[in-house]
Amino acid sequence: MDATIIKEHIPLISNLDIIENIAIIQEVHAHKQVVKAEAEALELLKLISLEDIAHKRAPQCSEFEIFCAMLLRAMVGDCKRIVIVTPFSFITTLTSIKDIAEIIYKLDIKKDIIIVDMKNNQSNYEGDSCNIVG
Repeated sequence: MDATIIKEHIPLISNLDIIENIAIIQEVHAHKQVVKAEAEALELLKLISLEDIAHKRAPQCSEFEIFCAMLLRAMVGDCKRIVIVTPFSFITTLTSIKDIAEIIYKLDIKKDIIIVDMKNNQSNYEGDSCNIVG
């Protein structure tokens, strides 16, 4: 499957700050210059009102902020799909899938996004704009 996986045990690069974690994907895959890749990463963070975490490292960020950084990395990568695995298990403050959906809509991500979760979390999705496949 041509997809980027976002899940609990796939961390950000610990010795880089958030903006570098996002920019490095474009530096490596699209051969962009560091300054340009970091400027683009900052603009993406601004779209979701998270520019204040740009120069923080993962341990200084909330679980949701780390998730957003992972989502941005997946967004700028080459894969056609993004698969988010059990978001309620690693974003413990997440109360509704709407929080993730709002970020996805703000970023206007042009990739297929699939959320895989456990049956016992189904109530977190009901009534929202997610198609639930049993």
